Amino acid sequence: MYADQDQDASDSESTSMTLTKPQWQDHDEIWENPQPIEADQLALWRNAVSQIGDYRHIECRYKRYTAPCEDCESPYPRVYIEAAENSLTSPGIRALGSWFDTPVMHDIKFWSEEKFDSTIHPPWQLLTMNESEPTERQFKSYSDEKHATVRRLDSKPIGMVDGVAAIGFHPAATRDSFMDREPTKLLRQEDRTLYLGTERDRKARLPLYRRTQVTWVLDTEQGTLLAYEVRAPRSFAPHFGLRMKEYWERGTFKHDPELDARVIDHREYFLRSRLTLVFPIMNHVYHWYSDFECDS
Repeated sequence: MYADQDQDASDSESTSMTLTKPQWQDHDEIWENPQPIEADQLALWRNAVSQIGDYRHIECRYKRYTAPCEDCESPYPRVYIEAAENSLTSPGIRALGSWFDTPVMHDIKFWSEEKFDSTIHPPWQLLTMNESEPTERQFKSYSDEKHATVRRLDSKPIGMVDGVAAIGFHPAATRDSFMDREPTKLLRQEDRTLYLGTERDRKARLPLYRRTQVTWVLDTEQGTLLAYEVRAPRSFAPHFGLRMKEYWERGTFKHDPELDARVIDHREYFLRSRLTLVFPIMNHVYHWYSDFECDS
């Protein structure tokens, strides 16, 4: 499923910031003949996940680069990505409402560089657009988006972790969510690369767990996670009014010496859906994460 960026850099798309997109093998081929997982393989996975950053890193600062969305069919990609994630974790009419209640969102038309800092409100700063200082209009659009997001979240009950809202995605604090999706299948082994799979849990409360399967890619010699992919093998409706025709998310890991933990350094997600039988939506977004800093 996954090929190291360094090995395939010549075939990867790149930018002036020398960011590369990892190469991925075919999902259906990887899942063609799953076998029961063995005890030592499960132990390897558990040890690898224990090396990933957890909730203690949720306040850590980092930078995020985002590639332009070249194949989006909707005018506001960011709001739909966020609404899709909400729909997969909070089923019901409230999740459906999140598709509509934040009209102010800037398009992903340029390379952007942002910084996450939990000590400011909202905790996001726009640093550059296409490697240049953002214009006043771009900065205002970005600021309006973040304030609108915070206002919406402030109006809803959310969990708290050490005083920090447990919302959204933090590339250095994913261990706890991954631990919930322990693999049950051996998919493939190629030299030192091991592919394990987590099947859909049809009894789970969350649509994300009921409808998606997870592919894990591990380095057996280093005992580390290289990559993951969460994918819905078929279309589904997480709640009334929304049909997810295609959904997947995948990312790669690296060791960060500042945190002494493995963090997600690249994340890519894709969704193709239809909202209330009227609005077709397709988004394909790439993020890169770097410059992690923690106060303790």
